[in-house]
Order: sequence, then structure tokens, then C-alpha cells
Amino acid sequence: MDSIESAPSMGLRKVRSSYRPRVPRPWWPNAEVGGTIVGMKASIASWAVLGGGLLIAAAAYLYDLDSIHIPKIGDEVRYVQITRLTAASGALLPLRAEGGIDNTKPPLLFWQGIASTAWGRHWGLWRLRFPIVVYTGLVALLVGWLAARLSADPRTGALAALIYLGSFSTFQHGRPFLTNAPETFFLFAPLVLLLLGEFTWATVVLAGVSLGLASLYKSFLLVVPIGAACAAILWQRHRWRLGTMLRADGVKLVTMGGIGVAIFSLWFLVDPHPERVLAQYVLGENLGKFSGGGYLPGLISGTYPLWRIWLGDFLNMGVYALPLLGLLWVSFRPARRDPRPTEEGRLAPAERELWLYVLAFLIVYSVPRQRQENYLLPTVAALSVLLALRWQQLPMVLVRGALVLVIIGQGLLLRIMLGIPKAIPAVGYASWKVVTAASLLGAALVALTRAGRTRLFLPVAAVGALLTLGIGLSPFNRPFDPAVGGPGLGALAGRTIWFPSTFNRRYERYRFLLPGSEIASYDGRRPSEGMRALAEGKLTAIAYELGEPLPEGHRIYGELLDLRTRLPAADIRAIVLESRFDKLFYRLVVLERSTASWMLPARRE
Repeated sequence: MDSIESAPSMGLRKVRSSYRPRVPRPWWPNAEVGGTIVGMKASIASWAVLGGGLLIAAAAYLYDLDSIHIPKIGDEVRYVQITRLTAASGALLPLRAEGGIDNTKPPLLFWQGIASTAWGRHWGLWRLRFPIVVYTGLVALLVGWLAARLSADPRTGALAALIYLGSFSTFQHGRPFLTNAPETFFLFAPLVLLLLGEFTWATVVLAGVSLGLASLYKSFLLVVPIGAACAAILWQRHRWRLGTMLRADGVKLVTMGGIGVAIFSLWFLVDPHPERVLAQYVLGENLGKFSGGGYLPGLISGTYPLWRIWLGDFLNMGVYALPLLGLLWVSFRPARRDPRPTEEGRLAPAERELWLYVLAFLIVYSVPRQRQENYLLPTVAALSVLLALRWQQLPMVLVRGALVLVIIGQGLLLRIMLGIPKAIPAVGYASWKVVTAASLLGAALVALTRAGRTRLFLPVAAVGALLTLGIGLSPFNRPFDPAVGGPGLGALAGRTIWFPSTFNRRYERYRFLLPGSEIASYDGRRPSEGMRALAEGKLTAIAYELGEPLPEGHRIYGELLDLRTRLPAADIRAIVLESRFDKLFYRLVVLERSTASWMLPARRE
């Protein structure tokens, strides 16, 4: 399919543009333009591939959604705890955590969790996460709709949606109970409104409301990047005449931002402790990122240097980092090499406005001291549209390179899936899981060797790799195994269990595995604290290596084979070079001091 020329790469549809739409060449090799039988078959074939990719993406995002081991960031368990304790209080405000009132994030995400779990009566990860997946799906629909409108080809829309869903940052932040998916939806929607129409008062109101909802999910400071993006887009529409833009649209821009801030300010009106919102959230969580010394050295060194934010989207795009590099090349090369670029070479107005949106985020988030790539997640949606519009122009070597990365990742995952049962015989995979992972890898290999299919199959292979990752983690989505001959897990109901925790209330996740028990924590970085709690007679969860003997004279209730989240370099080398897959796991055993002891169970499927 390398000979395919998609409509968007040759001339965008006339949506606020002076370009004339061109008749698109078909998406399948050897097909002819027009309503020929060959062309019809090509259309059916391309839709079959793209449609299959979207089904694989849906399976990847929904599979094992209630697992504690899905790819995520550490903030999820913190938000889960705030939701649980706020629901238990019987009031929507103030937001509560174990340490008391916690206003580190606006309330809309927590209210969403309270609603989806019916005030905690149906507590579970699936109910907390499913609305987030819905938001991710809505963003994919927006991405696809915009790409289809700009290109006059719905297949380009399906391609753009697949690219967005196949980006690892989308998978990592668009499934857990986090603010990123709602934030992206409500920040990308104003751009779509602006790209497909004029900046009318109706657009101003809708964009302002969308911005207000985004602020209630994440931060009122989101007004800044969106305001900057809209101002830049309008400025270039007025041929870079700042005075003209301000006279025509300045009041509208201020009104849009004012609506967003006004909606966010409702939090202060309804919260019974607005002074704590001001101290904890506004001054601490937000403005605190601008304070402190060493600002200038921090631009080039430290944890959050400037280059981290400017290269952040290459990390966010995952396997699409190489195609993104190609997109930069094909998008901006003509302006340097040809003083009179052709219609096919130059950027269309909609492309320029999408790039301005990305640039606004990069510039704005370069200012705070904390420059993290996840601040750029809304730009992944815009970059997915841009990639789809230029998909056929991307250098083939970079497309192949991206597919090679997918194949390497899938191959490693399949190797681990086949090796884990050898390291831990009682843990294995159902045959359909191995067949599915092997089939996805085989399809990617075939696409790599068939030049006519590489370009179209890359997005399908990317979401296939995400599904393989989910399948690979599936055996560890399991509850605690009760100890053979022990008192049973039922004896833990109503009791407090002390779990190790190394980051951001990580112990909260064990509530989903031991419902009915109270969960407390000790510093997991100091094993002596766990042993001290055990010596004091507390019911304690202790981490043991595989095969490590357990202490005598203790009552054993159950154990969990848990995944290590951070591995030292020596363990990584042992896993990759020596197939020491046992280094991936440890045993988390719930026990307490006693005069009797019980045997631990053998692992089972």
C-alpha cells in the first residue's frame, strides 16, 4: 500500500480553506479511481483492515479493565482513595483522604467516581475506569471526525482514530481512573469547533463551557494553553495582524476564558472550606509549580529540563515517534526548499492551525518548573490527525522502523508469556491467549514483508501490541490465594492488614483484592518496619522472594504473586539475557504471629 495516495496528503477538503478538494486516489494497490469493481473491492478491503483494527483497539481497552496491573501512573490509587472516603462521608464536598481534607485536584473526577459506583455501594475498578474509557472513545471519535471532515475520506478518520488509540500514552492514561482522558476531550473539542467553523459567539460559549469542565477535572490554568492556541489560530487567520485580531476577536477570547474560570470558581462557592481550596489547590498544587529557586539551571538540568517537554510528544506517541519525526520532515521541508511550494507540498490552513495548537502547549508548559510530558496529552489528539492527513507522504523507512519496534515489543511479550510457565510452573496462559498473541505477531511480520501493506497495517499492529500486553498481564489479575489448612481469607473481614507501600498510597489497590478488610500501610522501602509490625502482633503483608522460606510460628492467611514495578539494571539483564522471568515477581504473604503455622498453597491457574 505504499503506492497509495490518500486524499489529505494531496489536498485537504475545503473547510475554511481556499484549496479545491481533489479526487482521492484509492487506499488499495492496483485499484483505479472511479466506481470500478477493483476500486470497490479496494475500498472494502481497506475498511476491513481499519475496522478490524478498531475492534482490536476496543478489545485492548476493555480487556481486564478491573485489573490492578494495567499500565497506569501512581496517581490513580490516590484519586481512588479520595473518591472512596468522600463517598463514605455522605457529602460531595469537601474532598477527603486518609490525612483529612484533600484538595489537590478539582472535584469533577471524584464526583464521577461517586456516581459510577453509586456512592461506593458497587465499589470496583471496572465501575471507576469504564467512564474514563468512554471519554477516550469520545476523543477518538472527535479525532476521526475531524480527520474525515478535513480529508473528505472517512477512512482517513478511522486511521486517525487508530493512531490516537495506538499511542502508548493514550493507553496508559486513557484507561485508569485519571483526569487525562476527560481533560483531553474538553480541551480538544474547542479546537474542533474552531477548525470547522468561525469564531462566533456560539463557538465562544461552547468552548468556554468545555474549558470550564476541563478546569473542574484538572486545573483552571488550562485556560492559558487553550487561550494561547485559539489566539494564535485567530492571529494567523487575520494574516498576523495583531491589532486586527484583537479588535475582531479579543473580547471573544476574554469571554471564552472568563466562562471557563467562572465555571471553575463554582467550586469555591459550594465547598464548605473555600480557604482550604485556596491554600491547598490554588497556592500549593498550581502556583507552587512556579516557586522556588534555581529556575534558570532547571531549564537545562534536573528532573524537569526544558528539553523534556519539547521532546515529550515523541514519548507520548510511543511507536509513532518515528512517524512523528517523518511528519515534521514532510510538513516543514517544502517551506525551506521551495520558495513557491505547490498545493501538494505546502501546509493547508487546517494543518497550520493544528500545529499552532501543539506549539501553544509546548510554549506554555515550558514556563512552570515542573515540565512533564503528560501535560502534552491533549496534543496527541492533534498530532494523530496530522499524521493521518500526511500518512502516505511519510518516509517509508520510518514507517517500517515503527513496525519493527512493534514486532520487537510483541516478540518480547510472547517470549515472556512462553517463559513464565517454565519459571513458575503453576502460572500459565490459556491456549487462546498464546494463539492470539502469536497471530498478532504473525500478522505484523507479514505486513513488514509485504511492501504494499506495511503502511496501512502499522496502526493495526500498534493496537494489537497493546492487546498482547493486556493478555500478558492477565494471569496476575487474581485475588489472594488462601493458605492450605489456614483460617481462610474470610477470617480477614473487618480486620486491619498492614501492607507495604512505596509511592503515593499504593496500598489502596489491595482493597479491591480483599474487600471487607481495612488496609493500612508501612514504608515498603524499609522491610524492618514490616517485621516490626509483625512482631507487634499486627496482621501484616510481607514481601518474600520466590522460594524464600517463611518464618516459623506464624499464622498464614494467604498469598499473592505480585509484579515488581521497578527493576534494577541487573535484574533487567537477567530477564532479557538469561530468561530469568522469576525476577519479575515476588510473593506478598499475609500473616501474623502465632504458635501455629500453615503451609502455603501451590500456585494454580
